[in-house]
Amino acid sequence: MMKCTQNIYKPSFIIILIFTLLMVNSPSVTAEEASSAKYPVAEEAMELIEQYYIYPMNEEYMEDFLLKGIANTLPDPYSNYFTKEEYAYITEEAFVDIGIEVKVDRAAKTVKIIHIYEGSPAEKAGLKEGDVILTVDGDPVDTADIYAMAYLFAGEKGTTAIVQVKRQGNLKTLRVIRDTIEQRYLYSQMLDEQIGYIQLLEFMDQSGDMFKDHLTLLKEQGMEKLVLDLRYNQGGYIHVLDEIAKQLWDRTLLMHTTDRTGYTRPHVILGGTELDIPIVVLVNDFSASASEILAGALQDHGKAQIIGTPTYGKARMQHVFQLSNEGMLIFTTDAYLTPNKHDIEGVGLVPDIYEEDELAQLVKGLHTLGTQTITLEDYSDYVIVNGLKVLHESAVTVFKDKLYVETSLLSTLAPVSFQHTSTDTKRTIVHGNTSKTIDQQKGHFITKNGETYVHAEILETILPNLDVFLENGKPVLHYAY
Repeated sequence: MMKCTQNIYKPSFIIILIFTLLMVNSPSVTAEEASSAKYPVAEEAMELIEQYYIYPMNEEYMEDFLLKGIANTLPDPYSNYFTKEEYAYITEEAFVDIGIEVKVDRAAKTVKIIHIYEGSPAEKAGLKEGDVILTVDGDPVDTADIYAMAYLFAGEKGTTAIVQVKRQGNLKTLRVIRDTIEQRYLYSQMLDEQIGYIQLLEFMDQSGDMFKDHLTLLKEQGMEKLVLDLRYNQGGYIHVLDEIAKQLWDRTLLMHTTDRTGYTRPHVILGGTELDIPIVVLVNDFSASASEILAGALQDHGKAQIIGTPTYGKARMQHVFQLSNEGMLIFTTDAYLTPNKHDIEGVGLVPDIYEEDELAQLVKGLHTLGTQTITLEDYSDYVIVNGLKVLHESAVTVFKDKLYVETSLLSTLAPVSFQHTSTDTKRTIVHGNTSKTIDQQKGHFITKNGETYVHAEILETILPNLDVFLENGKPVLHYAY
């Protein structure tokens, strides 16, 4: 079961109950209550399939087939039915997989490896961060089918997955032996200038205690500000959301919920601990459900600045009902509104600061918190920004023994723009009242993988706070605000 995530971020695309927010111990449904006698035409259809369908199916399979059909045809994109075995698989704390975290680009229809667990089957087989997965066991990856993605590397322990990837334009086929992988729900690190960083990957059972432990450790290390990274966090359990919210507020209105009758009630948390420091929250279009509730509450209460792109837009909660066959039926029972009563279903949260590029999101987050300097070390496939590793190809590159800096990064760091001229080989750099025309034919700038890079020496004459140099053979960029 693969997890989708970010930064040096998550394995096997855990679409664990995908955007499921609420799980309750609902009473089981008895066989008598579930009798299809109430729906005679459905029973008639099933009998016809049993008698005449070319591929014989046993009763258990027919029952699962019927239940999946019911769930999948409800006018509710979050409904589903899982057999006992399927539900056990997607909710287990450890699972058989290959130990990677991926980023799914739905527009480009690509699945890129952004993190490989240390000692994992993927690392042993030679997979690398930045590899784009093309096929698994001969089957092309389907980014449109989120449930198929969840089982992309599913299989028995000890079996082999044949993975074809694209690496820097070249195709490679690797054999990976599946093994048991422990779930990872949270990552934290103290960055430069006493800025704490917490990446919360899911709101699962262990996440609440882990968040508290990591937050406590950062406080003990002298944290004065916090970057809370909710990118690629697709939700989880509401009781875990409450536990985490209690680490940020002593008491607060977290959201409003509305049931099928239209009755709306406030959802308030009490007995927490107020975190009274500046906070920024990073989000993207994969931030959904519980992560949207948390980000929305932080935004509505003015407790944090939200940076990134509009979120997924899931403002509906599901219950999980256990049926008499021990299968699980999931469907929507409630809607929620943010504290200021915004319904974000299908729309998502609108960030306070819009930024698409993931490296730029982090840089803007640090700048918003008042960081005085940005130090970026470029390792070609990834960069380290103020101590944090981020998957990003060549923010600073070397060409013919000269250093060049990516223009999109520069525009994030400083109020500088790059304008086209009437000549394709020339650009104009504008910074305040200063402008300078640069010429590609003179080596002032280059293009690489669709990105424009400007010669660092030219940039340093325009931006005196910028310093770009080589250190032990790797490009380093230093910018002081």
